[in-house]
Amino acid sequence: MEAISRDLLGRLRRESWLVSKKRSFLDQAFQMLMAWKNYVRPRFNYDRDSPAMLAGLLKRRLKPGELVGWRQDFGQDKLPIVPLLA
Repeated sequence: MEAISRDLLGRLRRESWLVSKKRSFLDQAFQMLMAWKNYVRPRFNYDRDSPAMLAGLLKRRLKPGELVGWRQDFGQDKLPIVPLLA
């Protein structure tokens, strides 16, 4: 997994201009890589199932947009509209 991480995540390559200035940003990038590997990507090339499906966490593989997308439904409670100052 270490070699795959270095290959797929540019911030972990040895001679690269890509760098994370803060540890938290490197952690976020690594967590996105792990989520991609476990929820979107199949385990092997000939498999259809992701590791999360094999573990029984999901019924289907996530699409890339579902992995990075975020949505919040407010329902009847709308966000307050603040008038612009002229």
